[in-house]
Amino acid sequence: MGRLAVPAGQRSQRFHTKVGNIPYSAALSPTLGGLPREGYATALHVVSLQQVVSGASAPILGGFGAYGPLYNIAVQISNRQPYNLYGFEANAFAEIFYAPYKDTETASPLVVSSTNNWINDLWIPLTISPDSEIGSWYLNDPELTVDLAITGGTTAQAFSTVNGATIQGSWDVYVERFSAPAPDQPGGWINEVSYYVEHKFFGTFQLKNGETVIYLDRDRDYARIMLVFFTGAHDATFAAAAGLFTTVELQIGDTISIIKPIAEQELRDEMLRNYAWSVAGSGSKNLRPGVYAIDFLAQKMFHELSRRDILPTDSAVTNQVALRIFSTSASNFVDVVVSYASDNPFAQKWVASAAAKGRLKAA
Repeated sequence: MGRLAVPAGQRSQRFHTKVGNIPYSAALSPTLGGLPREGYATALHVVSLQQVVSGASAPILGGFGAYGPLYNIAVQISNRQPYNLYGFEANAFAEIFYAPYKDTETASPLVVSSTNNWINDLWIPLTISPDSEIGSWYLNDPELTVDLAITGGTTAQAFSTVNGATIQGSWDVYVERFSAPAPDQPGGWINEVSYYVEHKFFGTFQLKNGETVIYLDRDRDYARIMLVFFTGAHDATFAAAAGLFTTVELQIGDTISIIKPIAEQELRDEMLRNYAWSVAGSGSKNLRPGVYAIDFLAQKMFHELSRRDILPTDSAVTNQVALRIFSTSASNFVDVVVSYASDNPFAQKWVASAAAKGRLKAA
């Protein structure tokens, strides 16, 4: 074997470790009970041990598909929630974040008079991008509590017709973590923990017959914005679909459009280019209906990832960040999911300690 590129004391070893199990509980939010205080967490992985028990008549699956029992997923870190998404949208977001990953293993069989094993696994990223550790959490910090909560979807939310079916089972939870020195020590991840990264649900907005303006928060460095267009509600009637809008525009300030009005088909083509989902003869099938992303980081070129830029929205230089969406119906809705970085208030003590030890370069 050749020499190690990095001395052993400075190497960060990756671990993928099972840390617990969360039982399914309809309309309730059981938690993991806290992550072990070991290393830097960069992602969580939820693996389903889910069953649906059907009687003589099978239930009819609702619009959330296999993710109906995973109604909501939230990562709770002390008094913050850097990750909070509906289950269906968490899966769609993972496909964008980890592209070209697709949920090809997902399964929701409904055989009558049977206990059906479902697969609704989920990746939960904590960092700003899959090849970056920015936004990771130092689990050894005694002042942090890190936990995961899963709100179980009821049978009425998972099925349009229940027919006496029941949901049972649980999810195993794994953590992706790295062993490395404390942030204020040589080889520690001071830069990585100084950023607070959020991937979360921003809101549901009913579209107008015409233009709908949605104002986003400022003072964030946006990495990507996911839009989920649908009819119905966040229950069994949910139906994500294409054709519910005509154009999307992203405006910064009063006059600057970062994204000029872009038509639906153009946005679909850009996503295929960005995420390399296109497979010969089946590219259109790999686009999830109704799910779109404006991505400031990821651009796939010949299957190699190159990073472009983030979208800074400093309130000192811009008075608004607005999505402008045109639709031809007031019966359509859009969920907005935002992914961004800002200063991490929990890292202030580590930054101060690192500076006192001379580990930070002068500005």
